[in-house]
Amino acid sequence: MACSSVGYGSSVAVAGILEHAATASAGTLSWVSWSERGLELHPVVSALLGLAVLGIVYSLVRFLRSQHEPAGDDASPILETADEGGHVDVRQVDGDWAWRVRRLETVAQSVDRPNSQAEATDRIESLRDVVADASVRELSEPAVRLFETEDGTWRWTLARPDGTILADAPQAFDDREEAESAVAFLTTRGPDADALEVGTGAFTVVRRGGRWHWRLLDAKRDPLAESAAGYPNPERADAAIDRFLEALESARVLCVDHVGVELHADDEWGWRLVDEDDEVLVDSVGGFEDRHGAEDEADAVREALATADVTVAGEPTYERFPVESGDGGRWRLVDDTGRIVAHSPDGSPSDEPTRGIDSFADTVGEAPVLEAEEAAYEVFPAMDVGDVSPTDSAEFTESAVVRTDGEGADASPDESRDGDQNEDNSSGPRDGSDSSEATDSSGATDDRREWGWRLVSEDRTVLALGIGLVSDPDAAEVAIDRVRERAAAAEIVVPEEAAFRLYRTDSGEWRWRLLDENGSLLADSDAAHDSRGEAAEAMLTLTDRATGADVVEVDAPAFELYADETEDEAGWRWRLVDDAGKHLALGSRAHPTTAGAQEAVERVCKDLEASVHCVERPFVQPYATDVWHWRYVFPGGEVVAVDGDGYATRDELLDHLEELRAVAGDAPVTDVGDYFLQLYDRGAWHVRVLERDREPVADSSVPFLDQESARDVVDTIREHVTDAPVFTVDGTALRLECDDGDWDWRLVTAGRKPVAAGIDGVESEGAVREVVDEVRRLAPLADRIDRTGASFVLEETDDGGWRWRLLAADGRVVATPADEVASPDEAREALETVRSALEDTTVLTLEATTFELYVDDGDWRWRLVDDHDATVLESVRPFEGRTEAMAGLEEVRRIVPEGELSIVD
Repeated sequence: MACSSVGYGSSVAVAGILEHAATASAGTLSWVSWSERGLELHPVVSALLGLAVLGIVYSLVRFLRSQHEPAGDDASPILETADEGGHVDVRQVDGDWAWRVRRLETVAQSVDRPNSQAEATDRIESLRDVVADASVRELSEPAVRLFETEDGTWRWTLARPDGTILADAPQAFDDREEAESAVAFLTTRGPDADALEVGTGAFTVVRRGGRWHWRLLDAKRDPLAESAAGYPNPERADAAIDRFLEALESARVLCVDHVGVELHADDEWGWRLVDEDDEVLVDSVGGFEDRHGAEDEADAVREALATADVTVAGEPTYERFPVESGDGGRWRLVDDTGRIVAHSPDGSPSDEPTRGIDSFADTVGEAPVLEAEEAAYEVFPAMDVGDVSPTDSAEFTESAVVRTDGEGADASPDESRDGDQNEDNSSGPRDGSDSSEATDSSGATDDRREWGWRLVSEDRTVLALGIGLVSDPDAAEVAIDRVRERAAAAEIVVPEEAAFRLYRTDSGEWRWRLLDENGSLLADSDAAHDSRGEAAEAMLTLTDRATGADVVEVDAPAFELYADETEDEAGWRWRLVDDAGKHLALGSRAHPTTAGAQEAVERVCKDLEASVHCVERPFVQPYATDVWHWRYVFPGGEVVAVDGDGYATRDELLDHLEELRAVAGDAPVTDVGDYFLQLYDRGAWHVRVLERDREPVADSSVPFLDQESARDVVDTIREHVTDAPVFTVDGTALRLECDDGDWDWRLVTAGRKPVAAGIDGVESEGAVREVVDEVRRLAPLADRIDRTGASFVLEETDDGGWRWRLLAADGRVVATPADEVASPDEAREALETVRSALEDTTVLTLEATTFELYVDDGDWRWRLVDDHDATVLESVRPFEGRTEAMAGLEEVRRIVPEGELSIVD
């Protein structure tokens, strides 16, 4: 080791070395002599040689010292010492710099290690300025040490006299007053603080925003829940804990993911749709006597809304919906005022309501308006007959006319007609060809079509049907004129007994028919006869089938009544037969009695002169009851649409009809089902639920900013309503809620008033359920922390260790240990040590550098502490007693101010 020293202290050090060296050298040389084995020297010579060796050693020391002295500005100042044998040195240890005060041996050393020689030197210079005047403080018990840190904040520690830290402030304080307040709380509340059991919760009362809240702390004393409302004083906040516990006990956990259905009862039961934030989206309009009624409607709404389209009030729309029986569907057209301006006829559901909508929408724009004051003849394309009911079809008419026996066997009626008659009339019933091959829904003309006619009343009752089909509308009108002529002269024939009816055709040929007592056809002539006699002979062959039948020669047209046994219940029908035996017309339906059939004939005779309409395309038929209405009729007689509520006058009807034409072609089609959602604007946008008949069943009470916002809500409802939970909040509920991926919970009353809520959000529904479970587990057994007191808690750390913490009543951490321990028992022991230390502790405010005397393991020691609670210097060796320790301290006090500074490598 090389030592660089200057001054008196250096002389002493070197003198010591020389003294030892001289003694060693002189002693050795004095014993050198030549004997039998070598040279022996005289003592004087030996002394001279010793001095020479010493001179060499001294020169060597000087040389080595000169090699290690710092050059230039890095040279350390030379400090003389007032005490012989004492000096201060700075040395580098493991790359860092330390300094020592020495008196032949090290008597004190620094604790920290500056990074450079210059920094270490600066600290020594600072130490020289304060060490002489530093006071001495003797420590015998643990004390709270309050000090200001180098960054200007304040901290405290609870430490034993030997410097072992028992407790520490969990955070720094901005000013001294705040730190002193914390220390005062520690020293006054700490000794009496309760030690809460491991794994239990605790309630505390805190002040926030000028109001008092209670909080539930978990086992680690982190906030877990808090009262939703603040209270004016802590007593009321504390009392609210009891209400929370009572509400929590019976609370049901509700997780509304997007949409939920809540049943509620005030004076009556109702239901409402709510979102995940417990905001009411729509609330039922009507009330129910019991919960089941409300739940049944809510279930039906929930099922229907998932598939129903959304309508917008103020936009004309076709609404398509099923009938209650589930057999087919119906439709309606709603205008921009929400009025139903057209709909499919009541009681006539269709398997394809879309077909009716399309047909109406495509043709109503150009449909003519045709009125029937009391009745009217309608000439129609026979290809459309298939669209009409069987009683309206010519095919049905033929089968009724050509019956030859009571079993309804068919025969061609034209077999009894002459060739001229066959040219004027259809040869028989239609072949049943599909009308779609010759016409579309608009009733466009096709030259291949045949035509028929019917007489209908104002209410669309078919009074009479023409027999056979003709080639064009003009021929149909000719047939109508013939009916008018013949019916005016015809008498009503009511059959009483079987009879042969003998006819002479216009060509002079004779035919006959055999009718039974019910007017039903039993037989007719197979061919025309040239004379009446031939016809009579032919009739005689059937006398065995009609014994006693009279022969009636027909010379005038007649309305023949006959029994129709093809109906479910036998009834009477009529047919118009001219004087040649040709069928001209027949009634459209059977009547229960002959009197009913006669009344039908009389009604036809009354309307014989009705106007004739050619209906080759759909048309609008206005009619009047108490108000004016219209029907939309297809050529085949099918009523496709009717108006809504009627009109006060005919002119009003025609005006609205034009408005209808303007929107019918472009209005969209929606499927509304039994229930559907509608957006409407009343200065702000709202959402409501309508039933199939457009009656509101639920409405939103809170408006939306714009249509887009309302649409978003509606889309959310439709997407999630099927899986929406149905619940009743007849007590308290724990509602799980998600906001932008963060899950939290709230405890609410039946009246939706919040009671408590979570503190921090979690990442999933499963995690928030775990939080709720922890609340329910901890709250009933949680202790209550005195709001003016404190409590110790034991907890396991994340890395498996254990520690204690001292908490204030509001859950703030007041003190923590310096180190973790391995087990809860060790943590509890450390806790008791701290609590015991706080009972008689003193508070030391560190404001200047001070010497501290203390006992460590029975030995006395001293240290020099600055005002930041940093140990600047400490004794190296222990002392047996206080006096020796003080003497050592005083020695350092003398050496440091003027002690020599040595740089030691």
